[in-house]
Amino acid sequence: MSYLDGWTPEVLSRRAERIKEYLAERELEALAVMDNLNFTYVTGFFLDTAPWERPVVAVIPADGEPFMVLCELSANHVRFALEEGRGWIRDVRFYAEHPRQVNRLYTVREWSTLVSEVFREKGITKGRVGVDSNPLALERRLKPHLPDLSFVDASRLLREMRLIKCKEELDLIRKGGELSDWGQVRFKEAIEVGKPWIALGAEVAHLLAMEAARRYPNYSIR
Repeated sequence: MSYLDGWTPEVLSRRAERIKEYLAERELEALAVMDNLNFTYVTGFFLDTAPWERPVVAVIPADGEPFMVLCELSANHVRFALEEGRGWIRDVRFYAEHPRQVNRLYTVREWSTLVSEVFREKGITKGRVGVDSNPLALERRLKPHLPDLSFVDASRLLREMRLIKCKEELDLIRKGGELSDWGQVRFKEAIEVGKPWIALGAEVAHLLAMEAARRYPNYSIR
């Protein structure tokens, strides 16, 4: 099962409220989230591309509608996630995987231009923006387009939020622990002299997936 199953709209809404409180306390215009784990934690969207080669950002303003910038390879994944109620940010902008002759989009090389345009569209052009990881890297990319914005380290916020588990997360952790205990017993039962370890692992992984589906039929098994 996936930890996203416990992240209901109410859970994500509480996280967004805490982020906005932090922004008000620190007098920040927005929080920019780029780390893949933080991205999933804040948006409810499980990234299906590697951000080191296809950069992403989710921006939660102190006031106004949040937005995400993703590679177009994630377009269907985003649509499915929103249809299933696994996300709350609906303003999603995409850049192209390859240059186009028609219906052109910005490419990954123009990522900074695209992100800067959305910042301006949202009215975020002056002040300070918190960044969850490596604010200097984001500043180098956006400062030429947004000279009146500065980017500051806000990594502590999400690190501390993720340390304190909500009841929905604790419920998933307990269910995962029970399933792991069940799998350990099956693993010992499946051990045989001469059986390759890779075959043993595949066999028990299959049993675990089937047991998880039996116990939690409404969950996404990953």
